[in-house]
Amino acid sequence: MRLFFAFDVPEDVRLALWRYSMENFQDRSSKIVAPDNIHVTLKFLGEVRENGFSKLREKAEKATFSAPPFETKLGPYKLIGNRIGCTEAVSGESYFLRVWEKLEEELDNIGYEKEKRRYYPHVTLVRFKGKPVKPESSIPSTSSFFIESFKLYKSELTPKGAIYSEIECFPLKGDKNG
Repeated sequence: MRLFFAFDVPEDVRLALWRYSMENFQDRSSKIVAPDNIHVTLKFLGEVRENGFSKLREKAEKATFSAPPFETKLGPYKLIGNRIGCTEAVSGESYFLRVWEKLEEELDNIGYEKEKRRYYPHVTLVRFKGKPVKPESSIPSTSSFFIESFKLYKSELTPKGAIYSEIECFPLKGDKNG
């Protein structure tokens, strides 16, 4: 099954971002992320056998000690390459990075290849199939929110889009000086 680790975004923020996407990107050359699928990706794992869950849990648990719960805020609209429209985290980046680095290190120990690109905490809003559409308005200012955990999700691809199901939650347990 396809798995990934992610940080959740509160429902009110997800809905505000989805409404923004619907107002600015609704055309045939784009695929808007469904409100329930809006999150900050931590690590995409790809296909994983169920017998690999215990090792994933063990490694994820070790990563929880790399950062405490923290506050973050999302910023303006950005385009990544010519395919991804997103909003990036504009506060709490060092905490996102701590968790990502530790999880990368732990997963590398059990055969998951380390990401070659720099980690960029962001929320994907839209994927463009053709030329990207420039938004007509700015992303609405969202309130800051706390990240208290990350989760392991299953991603099931369907003709109507991906369906994400939470498998397990990993509360952050680190300290601020970490």
